[in-house]
Amino acid sequence: MNKKGQTLIIFVILIPVLVLMAALVVDTGLMIYAKENYRGIIENGISEYFHTGSREDVEKLFALNGLSMEDYTITVHESEIEVSLETEVEAIFGKIINIREYDIKMNYVGTTDGQRVIIRKKE
Repeated sequence: MNKKGQTLIIFVILIPVLVLMAALVVDTGLMIYAKENYRGIIENGISEYFHTGSREDVEKLFALNGLSMEDYTITVHESEIEVSLETEVEAIFGKIINIREYDIKMNYVGTTDGQRVIIRKKE
């Protein structure tokens, strides 16, 4: 029996699987990077609010970091500020399987105890 070429068949079958796995890793990394970047922007905005007391300064900070006013909402209560972000990150390889973008939703609340700013993720 001639067994030449069996490895080639397995390799040809596995190539699409490996490419899709690599694409998934790249898109997941892109989404995690964007989420961490947005988290940092939100935390800086909350800290800025408690240092300056100005909602407009927070909005300027968000605009400087590329967030449009449609992407976020800022709600100021008596002693806390809540920032909600809803945006999309464009997929790179997800387009192969018809995923154009990934949704990112974040909600953080900031308070202060007089000396430090306390920021927590709101569920």
